[in-house]
Amino acid sequence: MYLKDALTFSADGKTLVKCDESYEGKVVVPGSMKELGLSPSSALAKLRSIFLPCKVTTIGKEAFKGCDKITSIVLPDSINLIEEYAFYGCSSLSSIRILNKVQKIDSFAFHSCSKLESIDIPSSVKEIGMFVFSECIGIRRINVDRDNRNYCSEDGVLYSKDKSFLYNVPTCFEKYTIPSSVKRIDYEAFDNCSKLTRMEIPANVVDIESGNVFLGCKGIKGFVVDKSNQVYCDMNGALCSKDGKDLIRVPEGYETFKMPDSIHTIKEGAFWGCEKLTDIEIPKNLMKIELEAFVETYGNKRYVVAKDNPYFCDMNGAICSKDGKILLHVPIGLETFTVPDGIVYINADNNDNESIAFESNDKLTSLTIPSSVILIGEYTFMGCDNLVELHMKHQTPLEAFDEKSDLDIAKVTLYVPRGSEGAYRTHPFYSQFAKIVGE
Repeated sequence: MYLKDALTFSADGKTLVKCDESYEGKVVVPGSMKELGLSPSSALAKLRSIFLPCKVTTIGKEAFKGCDKITSIVLPDSINLIEEYAFYGCSSLSSIRILNKVQKIDSFAFHSCSKLESIDIPSSVKEIGMFVFSECIGIRRINVDRDNRNYCSEDGVLYSKDKSFLYNVPTCFEKYTIPSSVKRIDYEAFDNCSKLTRMEIPANVVDIESGNVFLGCKGIKGFVVDKSNQVYCDMNGALCSKDGKDLIRVPEGYETFKMPDSIHTIKEGAFWGCEKLTDIEIPKNLMKIELEAFVETYGNKRYVVAKDNPYFCDMNGAICSKDGKILLHVPIGLETFTVPDGIVYINADNNDNESIAFESNDKLTSLTIPSSVILIGEYTFMGCDNLVELHMKHQTPLEAFDEKSDLDIAKVTLYVPRGSEGAYRTHPFYSQFAKIVGE
């Protein structure tokens, strides 16, 4: 393959649409040079370079996505836009030079560029999208040109120009103090800052986008919130709303956690990554659990619900509706699970609680569903990538098995009551299972 053949451009030649993932080495994009092709053999023998036409103005969506052998990139001064996912997964990329015409770096542009150690933001950049530097675990500092009117950096940390918005703290930091000027903390601000052991929230912070702000901060021993903060407080080391009703974030390193009785809502991402918890207790006043609350709680084997909670109960270690008819949350640490007899709905709304019953249960390999179940809702099995056995106790095929349940049926063996195999094998949905076995 010639290097010029590895590149795809838009019809007008202004957008680099795609670079072939098999290309290796260094990418240089100087605006003063015309396109030049090198043979693969010469490219592998020396530092490899790609030269683009000077009229290229945009690095297109996913242009270099997955090009995990490219080591460095210099963009020409004609580039003004880096679109989303442009360099996603360029895991060998250790340096990139962004020149002073780029105005926008779109979402996920450098996501998972794990060998990048620093990045310079020129004065021309007006907008940086979401998760641009997420999973960039090698970044030690982000530098912003002093003349940039929208962003600034201090000690390698990325802020808004007035330092009221905290965007990104490099993952290598072992100590960091949030400045008193900060009012808002971005969704990816502390992404994978695993070396931080203490997190103090100052008085002026009024907006933390979600509990996922602290995803991957496995070293944090507890949150400490300034007592004069009007929006947040700390309870049992967890981050909570000021009135104590919303549980926002539990430190990932906790092995035990007592949820305060005052909690009414478990917010999105509150327990995400809390792998060491083996039991999660649900207090008596809890009435709502948001989506993705328990993702990656791989150590959790059971939920224990307070007997006097009017909204939930526990059955077989899972969270169910109080009347025992709706299965809401199954512990993520289980490899096998039997849905309790009497459950009627899997993944149905309950008192405003949206649920994905088996969300991210990637340890689950075998599941038994009783004949009492009449509905399996959409996205029920989202993230159950290792489920290979499904035991259904229905004599006739359950019609209300949503095809959007996210179950990869082509690799699942379906076990059904002996004598009903024919009905399942001729059913347009169930016939797609890898194998149907009577038992």
